[in-house]
Amino acid sequence: MIPFLDPIVPGPLTDINEDADGWGSIDTFGAWECASSKMIPLEEVPGPFRNAWSNALSTVLRKIQQAGCDEEITRALKWFLALPKLLLRAPKRGGRKGQGTGELAARFEAVRIGNWGLLLQFLKKDEETYLRRQANRSTETPLNSIEEKAKLRKVALTLISKGQVGRARRRIVSHGVAPMSNTVVKDAMQSKYPPRSHDMPHSVQRGICVESLPCLKITMLNLESGVAAGFGGLRNEHLRCAAQHWDDNDFCVMEEFSIKYLNGNLPPWFY
Repeated sequence: MIPFLDPIVPGPLTDINEDADGWGSIDTFGAWECASSKMIPLEEVPGPFRNAWSNALSTVLRKIQQAGCDEEITRALKWFLALPKLLLRAPKRGGRKGQGTGELAARFEAVRIGNWGLLLQFLKKDEETYLRRQANRSTETPLNSIEEKAKLRKVALTLISKGQVGRARRRIVSHGVAPMSNTVVKDAMQSKYPPRSHDMPHSVQRGICVESLPCLKITMLNLESGVAAGFGGLRNEHLRCAAQHWDDNDFCVMEEFSIKYLNGNLPPWFY
């Protein structure tokens, strides 16, 4: 248990070995940098790229399966964490009509020809553009209440059109993130998470908690839509797309990865 309490999270490396396909280029990214995304992910995998996305995710999972040393598994897990934003971040706005499709096509073409390092170059360029826009936006005049309401109305109508009425209602009445400095908010949180009734043991006996996942395909195919992607950008819709295109061999690889994860057999930093 001790290695999992405060693991050393891999940081970026400056001295890397160049390889033909750029797979080792991910070493220049730290694990936190791979796991977090600055940009919004696409809600759905676009039709022309659904099969390519499924193949890319399967390829990364196979790399994790085939890793022969700590360095190789760390590298493959970094790619797993970064893959959603590398391939499925929303295209830049303000370009010519059809430019977004071209951006996505260029990313998936890099995977098809085996130039993984090119994905990282695209990402760095897009992140620089995004941060510049955010900086410029902070100096602009804030949107007036009419524009804000119009934006909120558009989001609510989109959710309603998908049958997610409850989410639309919550979005309309939500006041955003509540500050923990507010005593009312703090009291509400403390009531949700009361003190432990039992002390944590100093150690536990390690065993196998899961031996197989026979319903993995069904579970992935029935993942709920519209769930927030989290800070890494991987959505349920992305996983469901993969499940729709994978064959039995792909699911075997996914099951092996999932069992390793559930049984704590991946590097502690990944948890």
